[in-house]
Amino acid sequence: MTCSEFLAVLDDVLEDKLDANLRADLEKHLYRCGNCEVILNTTRKTIQIYRSNEVYEMPEDLRTKLHDSIMKKCKESGGCGCAEKKAEEIEETDEKLNELD
Repeated sequence: MTCSEFLAVLDDVLEDKLDANLRADLEKHLYRCGNCEVILNTTRKTIQIYRSNEVYEMPEDLRTKLHDSIMKKCKESGGCGCAEKKAEEIEETDEKLNELD
């Protein structure tokens, strides 16, 4: 199995719909390919988090860096101003939520 073949059957892997031969090929490939193993594990974890409906707080410094980076890219691309307006709405919502804590 190649990495492309793995990606082509990833949905079936996640839904446990592989026949025995294909599963054996997959296991051999994952044993040799750390990248595909990471993709599979990360995808499974993402689905698990999504299904659990848990909220994960982003550290403030990371949130600020992400926000600043997005705003910089928007300004560089000559954005229409929508991002700035949305950012203001998000900041207002954050402030309201912080007041509730």
